[in-house]
Amino acid sequence: MFRRRNVVLKGLILIPATWILVTYILAVTSNHSAEDNLLDKGSESKHKAERSLQQQPLVGHVENLVDSKTKSKEPDYQHNDQDEGGVLQPPREPDGYGEMGKPVKLTNLTDDQQKLVKLGWKNNAFNQYVSDLISLHRTLPDPRDKECRDIKYPSNLPQTSVIICFHNEAWSVLMRTVHSVLERSPDHLLKEIILVDDYSDQPHLKQRLENYIAQLPKVQLVRAQKREGLIRARLLGASVASGPVLTYLDSHCECTEGKAHQILIVLVLQYTPDYPVFGLSVFIPNSQKI
Repeated sequence: MFRRRNVVLKGLILIPATWILVTYILAVTSNHSAEDNLLDKGSESKHKAERSLQQQPLVGHVENLVDSKTKSKEPDYQHNDQDEGGVLQPPREPDGYGEMGKPVKLTNLTDDQQKLVKLGWKNNAFNQYVSDLISLHRTLPDPRDKECRDIKYPSNLPQTSVIICFHNEAWSVLMRTVHSVLERSPDHLLKEIILVDDYSDQPHLKQRLENYIAQLPKVQLVRAQKREGLIRARLLGASVASGPVLTYLDSHCECTEGKAHQILIVLVLQYTPDYPVFGLSVFIPNSQKI
């Protein structure tokens, strides 16, 4: 009789204890599962944000992160809604970032700034962070000697079509290249600028680019239907060019004063200029023409 009571008593104790233990285990498992789901969603959102950031010009993120010591010298940019952080207006201050070719030096970078700098280098192999701070219409010094500036060029120089090929180029450097050609080439010598898109997939080079160059009468856009490479992309640009002279430029350069005259005068004075051909083994130039 006493032994039967002990069994009943143990059962009354073990059954609630087992129920409590099972309930606790289920609750802990459920919490861990919920936390894992939140982490997965957070990680996915973070990756989406990073991919989006890589595709966008950095200027929209830069303007609020500039060191306070240099903030007073920052150009007063006007950002329109339709610009989407990609179209910059000319600076209102002559001492803005990069004006007259001066280097941009930013000190005491925050962690966020350093991340943007690294992101720009990773995506473009140059400092896109700084490039996005510089106006698309910045001033540059005239690199010509005084004697070159005083040269009177013939009035019968031919017009040229400028062909610029690009693939996933950063917005600021591409548009600065275009504006430098437009603003520093005599209008009567510049026939057109042909932008050849070698199958880019970045969003800022899609409809936004088309909308922007629609405001530039001498600029037209040609898109390759597949990745062509530099030479075939240049040939694609040549196939639609209408100028008697073709000038090819990189998509990340800037045209200086007098450059159009200097290029075209060579064709008038000597249509087949001499270029040195280097020996493939010792790289000694010879007089062979190409």
